[in-house]
Amino acid sequence: MSLLNFSILCLMCFVVTDAKPSCSIPKGQFMSLKCEELSSFTEISSVLHLPTRNLQQLTIQSRDTKLTIGAANSSVNMPHLFLLDLSHSTGLELLSEGFSKYPNLTDIDITGCGLEQLLDSHFAIDSMVHLLKAGQNKLSSLSKDLFNKLPRLQNAYFYKNGLSHLELPHMPNLRYLDLRDNKLTDFNLNNCPRLEHLDLNHNQLTEFQITPPAEGFNSPTKEQFPLRLLDLSSNYISVLRENHFELLGNLQILILSGNRITTLKSAHLSGLTSLRYLLLASNYKIELQEHTFEGLEQLVTLDLSYIGLENLDPHLFGYKQVDKQGLYEYLPMVHMSRLSLTGNKLQHLDPRTFEKLPFLTTLLLDHNAFRVLPAGLFAPIRSLRILSVRYNQLTKISRDLLEALSNITTLFIDNNQLSSLPDLNGTLPNLEVLAIGRNPWQCDLFAQTERWLISRKIPYITDDIGSEKPICICTKDIRKLTIWNTQTNLSIEAVNSSLNLSSLLILDLSHVARLELLDGGFSNFPQLMEINISGCGLDQLLNSHFANDSVLNAIDALYNKFTALTKDLFNKFPHLVFAYFAHNALCHLELPHMQVLRELYLGHNKLTDFNFSDCPRLEKFYLNDNQLTQLLNLSGNKIVVLKSAHFAGLTSLRHLHLQLNDKMELRGHTFAALKQLEALDLSHIGLDILGPHLFGYKQVDTEDASGYMPMAHMRILNLNGNKIQHLHTRSFARLPFLEELSLANNALRLPPISLFASMQRLQKLNLSHNQLAEISSDILKTLNNITDLHIDYNQLTFLPNLNGTLPHLQSMTIEGNPWQCACLMEFKDWLRSSQVTSLQDGSDEKPLCVETALDYCDHNVTDDRRNDAMEELKFWQAIG
Repeated sequence: MSLLNFSILCLMCFVVTDAKPSCSIPKGQFMSLKCEELSSFTEISSVLHLPTRNLQQLTIQSRDTKLTIGAANSSVNMPHLFLLDLSHSTGLELLSEGFSKYPNLTDIDITGCGLEQLLDSHFAIDSMVHLLKAGQNKLSSLSKDLFNKLPRLQNAYFYKNGLSHLELPHMPNLRYLDLRDNKLTDFNLNNCPRLEHLDLNHNQLTEFQITPPAEGFNSPTKEQFPLRLLDLSSNYISVLRENHFELLGNLQILILSGNRITTLKSAHLSGLTSLRYLLLASNYKIELQEHTFEGLEQLVTLDLSYIGLENLDPHLFGYKQVDKQGLYEYLPMVHMSRLSLTGNKLQHLDPRTFEKLPFLTTLLLDHNAFRVLPAGLFAPIRSLRILSVRYNQLTKISRDLLEALSNITTLFIDNNQLSSLPDLNGTLPNLEVLAIGRNPWQCDLFAQTERWLISRKIPYITDDIGSEKPICICTKDIRKLTIWNTQTNLSIEAVNSSLNLSSLLILDLSHVARLELLDGGFSNFPQLMEINISGCGLDQLLNSHFANDSVLNAIDALYNKFTALTKDLFNKFPHLVFAYFAHNALCHLELPHMQVLRELYLGHNKLTDFNFSDCPRLEKFYLNDNQLTQLLNLSGNKIVVLKSAHFAGLTSLRHLHLQLNDKMELRGHTFAALKQLEALDLSHIGLDILGPHLFGYKQVDTEDASGYMPMAHMRILNLNGNKIQHLHTRSFARLPFLEELSLANNALRLPPISLFASMQRLQKLNLSHNQLAEISSDILKTLNNITDLHIDYNQLTFLPNLNGTLPHLQSMTIEGNPWQCACLMEFKDWLRSSQVTSLQDGSDEKPLCVETALDYCDHNVTDDRRNDAMEELKFWQAIG
């Protein structure tokens, strides 16, 4: 017998035991090893009883065991090891010698290992490492001495550490450097002459230094860095120097979003001759000087959203071409196809603004303050396909403007002040979608527009939440009032007021610099349906400001100074559908039962909690940038207990992700309130038992267990990566329509015979990576609709007679089991005759088998397996 065959046989004998630590050879990779729960490299030989000298690739995951590497005089003979993956071995401890005894290592992955330091002593002198993944650790400092040991390093990942200090020597081979989500305050590119990708987003940089490449760098483009992507977003950069990027002539993507830049001119961008994507969004307030982008001939995408622009120079765009005599002219930017000006304060545009952008295909002008767009504005950009001017104050769109949009396919003009559109006949020949909602359309005039849309079969969308017919108004019966008071304060008082506005429906005060609500406020306007008081400087909003039984259905109160909104206030709004209170200082919000509320915007406040159950019809809800202690997206947190009360009111929830919560206790009927739930991810939450009452929808007004009904919408359940050993025969009894179920990577030994009997629509079942020693024929007979079955990497030596079972099976994974050779031959004959594939996607590896003394397939159940069945029965009897 060859050493290779002996190695495989020894490995298979090992896999069927319960011993830990454990090691296995991945399919077809005989020089590779995958181990779990090792405490040191020395355990490899004791586990496998095989030499390690030929090992080339080693993967270890020790989530529950402290793994120690680098102890003096404890190295293991692995001279050919070049790949070492220790990612997510959360207890990794690197001692003095670290990886230094393995000089041929080229790839090291220590992601998520909880490391607090990485030292030069951990690596061999003149190390061969070219890939180092060390993200998601606790590294606060990386020294020059460390990198001096890594002269061949090409790709380095240090994201999501606590790095506040990074000192690089000359790194002649470094190509890719990921430093995002750290605490770095400075960085100099000069020691990385061949770097192509640099990610520094979410640090604390106040500047980014670019000095000429270090000595010894022979570049075909003299003194130019080969950098292609530079991400500096979400830092504290406020000033750019002239010619700051002149050595980055190869740069194609530059991301400066989320900084504090206040001024930008062409000299700041000098030298970026290859730049294609420039993102400047969310810089609060940037002054763009004339011809800012004149040097960016290759620019394709420009994002200027949310930078506080109030004016746009008509000469902002255009590529500057200089001839040999020094004469110059501004030419069109022929590569530019996308421009975003969303979220600024633009009120006016010069007709010449876009004349140097003839090939623009997407233009976003949302969330500005436009009232009129000038005729001829879009005439130069005949290639325009997508135009969005939603959330402005447009009162009119001229026919001349629409005639220029001959190639437009998607047009968004919703959330403006439009009461009509001009005659559309002969315009917009390529239009496919038109969004028109939330405008005060006049019914008689809108009818003409609607007939045109229907005749062209163009869908007209009212908003993001549906396609109901737009609301129109009859001007003889209703009123709309917009007040512009940008220089003076405005006071509104109902008491002693002689003004009769009893038919007022829409009131826009968003252009009032300072609003003062006196006695009675808006209570004289009982028919008021929409009110906009955004940016009015209000610090309180009281129930006395509104009429009893108000018909208000939309309130826009962004950018005020509210700290509290009471239940008494919202009791005045039984018909409220849309409520916008983002960008205030709310720390207290008390809602009564809001029967028809559909949109609620509370972002950028100071809320610490919120009760969903009071808004049964809520469809759009934003709580971003608050101080919440509980969030709807619960994955990746540290939640230890969940019960049904936590989900009260989420009756329309369809997808719930709870994965990666370490160890979570699910109490009783945890998901009883989630009638509409379709997909549930419970992977990697430390479950070790799944009882009979976890799933089931609680029928209203029932008290006993019989009131729990099947979860009829549930289609996908993921229980992968837990520690489940026991499943009750009724664990899935209330999931009759489940189509996909993953129980992979658990500790199952003997599932109950009728476990899957209730799930007659089950199509995909994953039982891989468990400890199954037997799958009975009774279980297989219940899997009538299974198309994909994964039973790889268990302890199966045989399967029962499959004739007459699994009629719809298309694919099945079986590798990694210690099959009896005679059984495997029978099984493969059945697979061929049934036309069932038995390989993992992208793999051509075949299952292995063990020769026994018998020349036939032994289907006898061992005493150990009978004992397992008895132990399972006793377990459920013991816990009732």
